[in-house]
Amino acid sequence: METSRPQPTARAVVLVLAYCGGLVSLTQSVALPLLHDLPDLLHASVGDVSWVSTAALLGGAVANPVLGKLGDMYGKRSVMLGALAALLVGSVIAAVSPSVWPLVIGRALQGVSIAVLPISMALAKDLLAPQKVIGAVAMISAMLGIGGGIALPMAGVMLDLWGWQSVFWASAVMALAGIVLAAIVLPRTERGAREPFDVTGAVLLSVALVSLLLPLSKSSKWGFAQPLPLALYAVGFIGLFAWFRWEQHPAVPLVNIDLMRQRPLLVTNIVGVLLGFGMFNNNYVSIFLLQAPKAVSHGFDTSVMMAGLVLLPAALAMMFMSPVSARISTRYGGRTALWIGALAIGTSFIARPFMVGSIWQIGLGVAMVNCGVGIAYGAMPAVVMSYVPANEAGSANALGTLTRSTGASISSAAFAALLSSLTTLHDGEQVARLIAFQIAFGMSAVLALAAAALAFSLPLTPSILDQRR
Repeated sequence: METSRPQPTARAVVLVLAYCGGLVSLTQSVALPLLHDLPDLLHASVGDVSWVSTAALLGGAVANPVLGKLGDMYGKRSVMLGALAALLVGSVIAAVSPSVWPLVIGRALQGVSIAVLPISMALAKDLLAPQKVIGAVAMISAMLGIGGGIALPMAGVMLDLWGWQSVFWASAVMALAGIVLAAIVLPRTERGAREPFDVTGAVLLSVALVSLLLPLSKSSKWGFAQPLPLALYAVGFIGLFAWFRWEQHPAVPLVNIDLMRQRPLLVTNIVGVLLGFGMFNNNYVSIFLLQAPKAVSHGFDTSVMMAGLVLLPAALAMMFMSPVSARISTRYGGRTALWIGALAIGTSFIARPFMVGSIWQIGLGVAMVNCGVGIAYGAMPAVVMSYVPANEAGSANALGTLTRSTGASISSAAFAALLSSLTTLHDGEQVARLIAFQIAFGMSAVLALAAAALAFSLPLTPSILDQRR
């Protein structure tokens, strides 16, 4: 039920939702610059410290579909506040961790908060006038890249000045601010019908996702053809099949399979996987390129902080392109913005193998790709919500966010294998050759252009201008 307090302005709602979206995106990436130093700081092995990154990925994979559905059933605002509370608790646990395993637990709780992104988009649809929804969703979606771009230089500076714990204390303070702002500004939303939660579906999907994503994230350590990853892949695919069959029986499934396998939503989610692959590669491979030793022909030997600063303008490019995405979607429909964004990503990746001669060229190349990402990512949730009823918006957007995360996970594993297989020896260490980076950019170009073709094949979605006629 709505409260009787004065209703907030649309601008205030959008700003709070965008802040919370950017916050959770930032906290997913903020630990990555610390991974190099944490083994010495925590007296732990490199393998144990790698769980700091893996735990957040797995926490988000499990939480996204579960919290998205809970938001549809029990109120999106309440579930969003719960996810932000998990971020706060996880940040504090991480900040006070005396060893690596409490830090891993804290990071898993931080990962849960990634569900704030799809819930924020669904809240925008509930709380805003129809003509304002597309712009709000585009801004919130762009925060996925902006937060990640800010995380790298921020963590590098704080690590140098105040130590690694300061990174997590800052996350805790920002999470507390998000909870306060959301509680004050966002009105209570109506609960869905009182229906049983699909516990079996949630467990099956969680087991399947963890079993598939864990060996992907650990591929550089475990390999692909060893018994453990093969067993996990088998469990994952069997679990996914069992979940798919189960979801066709409950009266209230975790995910509406009949809806999600309709061609428009199925194609949109495939596009999400392909674009998630390219977006992660755009930043991930570029950081390796910037930090390669100067002694090799393509290296610049930058610090983590410097690499982050080079990529910061590219993150801001996403923010500037989100209103462009909204204008295209408003005038021509979300499907048009999606294929234009994917096409921009693909053509930019075609240019990237030739833009490796200087730091400014690399920074410009990343920004070019991110302009396309800002358009495509801004349009994708709007496309999804144009095909689903309001009571399915949270879970549908959560699945969309999950597809992009899955694409990023596949990208991480694929390019880690690529960069480690095409190497040259330098000072006793293996360094990726230039051809490895160029192949990575070429692969991303092919996948992004395939995504553009798929997006172009979608049925036309009505624009706001059409709806007004």
